Amino acid sequence: MATPTRWRKVKSANKPKQNIADSKREESQSQWIKLSEFSLKKQLHLMYASERIKAFITDMFMINMPLLYLTTYVFLDGKEAFTHNQNVIFACGIGYGVILSLFFAFTSQTPGYRYMCLKLVRYNSHQSYGDEADSKNPQFLESQVENKADSINNINKVGFIRSFVRYVVWVFGTSFLFGLLIGIFRKDGRCLHDILCKTQVVSVT
Repeated sequence: MATPTRWRKVKSANKPKQNIADSKREESQSQWIKLSEFSLKKQLHLMYASERIKAFITDMFMINMPLLYLTTYVFLDGKEAFTHNQNVIFACGIGYGVILSLFFAFTSQTPGYRYMCLKLVRYNSHQSYGDEADSKNPQFLESQVENKADSINNINKVGFIRSFVRYVVWVFGTSFLFGLLIGIFRKDGRCLHDILCKTQVVSVT
C-alpha cells in the first residue's frame, strides 16, 4: 500500500517543474504581438526608438567622427586615400565597434547612452530585483523606489565579447533593416541583435 502513496508524491513533485516549463514555453511563444493589438507608437516607445537614435547620433559625432578624421588626415594622405582603401574603412568600422564594446563592457553606457539615460544590460537582469520581492513586506515598494538608482548600478553588465558580437549583428541587421523591424513586432521591443546576444536596452531615469 505504500507504493501508490509514494508514486503520488513523486508525481506531485514533478508537477511544479512541468508547470514552470509550460509557463516558459508559453512566454517564449507569446513574444510576438497580434496584429489586432499592434500600435506603432507604443512599440517605438517600448523600443526607446527616439532615445536610441539620438544616442546613435551622439556616438557617431563623439567617437566615430574623430576616429575617421584621425585616420584620414593623420594616418593617411587625405580623403582620396581613405575612400579608395577598403581595408582602412573596414578597420575603422571594427575600431568603432571595439570602442563601443569597451564602453558597454565597463560602464554599460556609451556617451550617447549616458546622454539619453539608457543602459545596455543582459536580458531580464533588470527584472531580477523586482522578482525577488516579498509580497508580504509592505515596505518593499517604498524601498524599491528609493533604491532604484542603486539597483540599476548592480545590474549584470554585458561583457566585451557579447557587446562586440552584438555590434556585428547590429551592422548586418541594420543594413538589411530586418534586424530593426523585428523589434517592432515583439512585445519586449528587442531587435535581432538584442535577441541573439540576450541583451536589452533599459532606461535609468
